[in-house]
Amino acid sequence: MELDELKHIWKQQEIEDEMEYSQSELMVLINNKMLSLEKEIKSRDRLEIIACAMIVLFFGYILFTSSSMWTQIGSATLVLAGIFIAYKLKSAQIKRKDESAQYDHSMQEHLSWELQQLRRQKKLLKNVAWWYIAPIVVGLLFFTMGSEMGLVIQVVYMGGVLAFSGFVWYLNQRTVKKKFEPLIKEIREAIKSLKETDK
Repeated sequence: MELDELKHIWKQQEIEDEMEYSQSELMVLINNKMLSLEKEIKSRDRLEIIACAMIVLFFGYILFTSSSMWTQIGSATLVLAGIFIAYKLKSAQIKRKDESAQYDHSMQEHLSWELQQLRRQKKLLKNVAWWYIAPIVVGLLFFTMGSEMGLVIQVVYMGGVLAFSGFVWYLNQRTVKKKFEPLIKEIREAIKSLKETDK
């Protein structure tokens, strides 16, 4: 074996080792980001579900004690909204793969799983207007119509509710752009890189 051939083999080995190392680093980095995001989402969901339970209890009580038809319609809408929101949050939560099956799938499959979880959360936040904001706003609108507040106060109150709802929508879209889209892009690029390596 000639010296040039030995050098070539040595260089090739170094490149392969470096590639393997960088892939391992990438996996650790992505995994850490996913665990951090999962913790954040679970904390957010826990608070949201507690808030939903409080809405259901509070407006459930008003539903059966109020004599105003509009207040009852608003309360019923808010009770249903609370249940629906809790269900949506629970069904979209990031789930961990079964630990016993952790070593039975490839790196590519693992990343595809993480990508699927992120896409579910992204879709949830992108569509926050119809499953979260709209039911609450509609419920509050009916509830306010049944209240004894003057028309001016009702209009001002609903204006405040709409403004706050717009702010909530904006925050969710910002989270999608700043947090979810970059991580989704990162995982897609990692999957692409693994596919090219396997060729």
